[in-house]
Amino acid sequence: MVESRITQFRRSRPLAVGVVFLGSFTDIAVYSVIIPIIPFILQELNESESWIGIYLAIYGLGVIIGSLLIGWLVTKRFIGKKWGMVGSLATLFGAIALFAFSHNVWLLAVARLLQGFSASGVWVLGLALVADLYHNDDKNLGVVMGFIFTGVAIGQLMGPPIGGWLYEYGQVYPFVFCAALVAVDLLGRLLIEEPPATTVDGQKQESESNAQRLQQGSSSSTLNDDPLQQATAATTFSMKQLFTKDSLLVLALCFILSTCLTQFEPTLPLHLQDLFNYDSSQIGTIWLAFVIPNIFGGLLGGWLFDRYGIRFVCIYGIPLNIISMALLMVPGPSSGRLAWLSTMLVISGFSFGITFSPVAPAIAAVGIAVGPVAGGFLYLGVGWMWEQAVFVGALVLFYPVVFLFTRPPVSVPAVETGDSQVSLDAIISK
Repeated sequence: MVESRITQFRRSRPLAVGVVFLGSFTDIAVYSVIIPIIPFILQELNESESWIGIYLAIYGLGVIIGSLLIGWLVTKRFIGKKWGMVGSLATLFGAIALFAFSHNVWLLAVARLLQGFSASGVWVLGLALVADLYHNDDKNLGVVMGFIFTGVAIGQLMGPPIGGWLYEYGQVYPFVFCAALVAVDLLGRLLIEEPPATTVDGQKQESESNAQRLQQGSSSSTLNDDPLQQATAATTFSMKQLFTKDSLLVLALCFILSTCLTQFEPTLPLHLQDLFNYDSSQIGTIWLAFVIPNIFGGLLGGWLFDRYGIRFVCIYGIPLNIISMALLMVPGPSSGRLAWLSTMLVISGFSFGITFSPVAPAIAAVGIAVGPVAGGFLYLGVGWMWEQAVFVGALVLFYPVVFLFTRPPVSVPAVETGDSQVSLDAIISK
């Protein structure tokens, strides 16, 4: 009896969701904890500040490589989801240790690449695990995914200030914090017992079998009695969906917005250091002026997207991004420069939250790999004002493309069905 309860707990949805939530928080915390401290690490090594953008971008490159490779390995059944997550976390733990104790810029780059690679495994496999558990429960799946993604917001909120504060007590302490998070997450992943999952080939066979039953006039109750058959029969996906006009527009929009957003990560700490001679803890605190409004802007953007669609959000949201970044170019009054900069960061964070949240499901790893490098080199080459001018110009040039999105229908009658479909249409049809 006791063993049965333990097994039920290890297979339970709340445990899996809680562990994946922790993984989402850990992932973004590991990514963002170095934002306020990397300039000081490079100063200790007597290296160029141009490495700041490179280190942040290398993480994005690791995410791209890891997502593709790990997703392929799991799809082909070379590894299971649970042990793939365990291996990814073990690699992440080693990468954090390497970054903490390395005194060479190239070793730091390797550590950062491994961090992105392993963190992508935590993400990809964690979300796949949740999808397995909720394959026939679409009503709760959205709520669960929303809860999991709040871990991203919390990690984004806490990572930079915690990194900055802990660095003041010792260079290694921010990485001890990250390692502790990974260790707790690793214990949770070991506790989970992976539910049985259907392979891609199996899904195809089941869908073909279900289609044959329907053609032969089988009763619908036969299909509805099996939730897994119901889910696999209802969920279809074609690679052609990735190459429709609206799908490509979403990917382009995701790229340009994530590039403009992540260019702040290497340059804002440098800008604060140049203007006010701030230390890591002060930089981490000011970073909150951008991150907290970004979270609330994301909530508003999601609400607007659900009601009016991506075209509406971008038509009215991107001009707000352009205006807010243009205002960041203005130095502000000399007597109140900090108040001016903080206010502009609040406006920028909020406006980017509005426009970025609808396209976040498209995955922004490519933009994360480009934005920090471009921002870092522009800042060192032409300064803060002209760096922002370049990205404002990029948004202005891209803005007309938004009008190419397909207009949503004026009204769509509600139809109650027993099936549901999860695809890119959820993003591009609005």
